[in-house]
Amino acid sequence: MRRGLIAWSKTELPKDVFEARLRRLRAAMAGKKLDAIVLYTNNTRAAAVSWLTAFVPYWAEGLLVVPLEGDPLLTMAFSNRVVGWGKGVSCVARFEGTPRVGLAAGKHLTDARARTVGVVDLDTLRAAVAGDLAEAAPDAQLVDASALFEEVRTAPDAAEIALAAKAGAIAQRALSQVTGSESQIGDAIAAAEGQARLMGAEE
Repeated sequence: MRRGLIAWSKTELPKDVFEARLRRLRAAMAGKKLDAIVLYTNNTRAAAVSWLTAFVPYWAEGLLVVPLEGDPLLTMAFSNRVVGWGKGVSCVARFEGTPRVGLAAGKHLTDARARTVGVVDLDTLRAAVAGDLAEAAPDAQLVDASALFEEVRTAPDAAEIALAAKAGAIAQRALSQVTGSESQIGDAIAAAEGQARLMGAEE
């Protein structure tokens, strides 16, 4: 459960980490002759886009468009009043709010003249979003890019290893607060979660 602001820690994840990940992805895209790649995000499917941008949505859905060349775009189903917040907690060249993210992403693909477009988890992309994407980018051929992204994503970088180690330390300390003498499960959860929050856990 998300509580409070999940911020982008530029100390733990500096900009050059995301730049290196983007280069890795683009090298893989070039190898498969993809002009662009599209990744979906929402509050239950945040990992892929977060790995490339640091952005974690609390609500709504969005698409990250990464062209082989040019600026990536993260478009979220946000009103203008929260776009500034989104920009402040993400490492992406362009961040836009729109009620129909598929149309915005498709326009970006069209502007980039992308013809062969990889979509991560294409089979599970929400039908309305996929329809808007196809409408705004009628010349683009959408192909599944799940295996490509998995291959790029599997190899951890130093920053990811450090964060995993920190998360493990937080988990161990939090679980050590559960003594087994709690009369209700809620008491055990509260003890563990309270310690995790004190140590900086955000989610």
